[in-house]
Amino acid sequence: MAKAKGLPTLIRLQQRELDNLRKRMVILQQNRESLLAQAEALLAELENEVRLAGELAGMGGFFGDYSKRIKAQREGLFKEAAKLEKKITALAVEISNAFSELKKFEIAYEHQLAREKKKREQDEQKQMDEIAARKHADALRENAGH
Repeated sequence: MAKAKGLPTLIRLQQRELDNLRKRMVILQQNRESLLAQAEALLAELENEVRLAGELAGMGGFFGDYSKRIKAQREGLFKEAAKLEKKITALAVEISNAFSELKKFEIAYEHQLAREKKKREQDEQKQMDEIAARKHADALRENAGH
């Protein structure tokens, strides 16, 4: 186990690592949300084109290929979003592990500080007992001398 002086450094390093992982998570989540928003925009565009194709005679022939292309683009976006979801899930596990490691260091440091405090208090009590014993011995000698 690292000494108390090393634990604060380990805690800072682990906290920095945890912060970096959390930032990566936010970026992945934002990217996934962006892909899903793009897929929704394509759906809205497709629905608009369906409506226009219904209103304009002769546009049905052009619409079939357009519709297939939009559907393929949406499928691609959903596949990318699914890949990001897997990365998000894996990163969530990594964040959980990093958080657990950070807590271990923090608890170890708290225990080390508590042991050091207890030792200081014991040393102070020992000094106070020695002072009291000397004063008592001095008082006894003084009384014996009278």
